[in-house]
Amino acid sequence: MTERELYLSAIEVLKRDGWCKEFLTNDRGQHCMLGAMDTAVNEAPFKAPLLFDLCGPSVTWFNDHCCQTINDAIAALEISADLAA
Repeated sequence: MTERELYLSAIEVLKRDGWCKEFLTNDRGQHCMLGAMDTAVNEAPFKAPLLFDLCGPSVTWFNDHCCQTINDAIAALEISADLAA
């Protein structure tokens, strides 16, 4: 899976399952950005340097403190996917 495919797959996971803060995956099956990427690759190791460049040193912090809605999380993943194209 390419980096771009990873981001696009994570977007589909968020749209399908929903988005959350504070957990990779919460008890309702919703995911944070990293949790969505984990799900997209079936928890295999992955690298997402463009997302880390965009979000700063912590995607988790960005997800929990900068994102207010699922649309914010998806926008960050879309920008990263565009940069990876």
